[in-house]
Amino acid sequence: MNLKRSKRLVLIMLCSLAWLPACDNAPPVLANIESEALSYTEDDAATEITTTITVSDTDDRKLSAASIQISNNYQKSEDKLDYNGSPPTGITVNRNNDTLTLIGSGKLSDYQSALRAITYRNTNTTAPKTSTRTVTITVSDGKNDSESVNRDIIVKDVNDAPILDDTKDALKLEPVSEDAEVPF
Repeated sequence: MNLKRSKRLVLIMLCSLAWLPACDNAPPVLANIESEALSYTEDDAATEITTTITVSDTDDRKLSAASIQISNNYQKSEDKLDYNGSPPTGITVNRNNDTLTLIGSGKLSDYQSALRAITYRNTNTTAPKTSTRTVTITVSDGKNDSESVNRDIIVKDVNDAPILDDTKDALKLEPVSEDAEVPF
């Protein structure tokens, strides 16, 4: 048995007995998410929730999952989370109402890029609910979950111009003789 392998075996044995604090599995860490709320105006295109979030883990090089959830004021008929583009190799995207999950073994940098590609869109183009949404993000290394980070989304309604609907019976134009009396 070579020296490198024997050192690893001793470390594994000591860690299994919990003798070394360095053997404790550290959770992944999410940081640097924007502190100000994301401003989303009615009719905007899908918008990235965060472009600055970072992912780290002191004892793992890969992550196994992430959860992105509208955890406050979710409006089922109008709030949509999605993924912009194709996820990194080995990571799949699952959408389920208020939660989007990333599943699969991937490098920290791949998960960081994937989290930056998550978008929010409001599908109500006439009168979206303007309550502030909160998006909560958590990642897992397969042993521990990170502390969650949050970002608020402020949805702004636009005062839409009225639209004349001439497809209904409400508007009927009748021919009128030039000399006819005005029916008032």
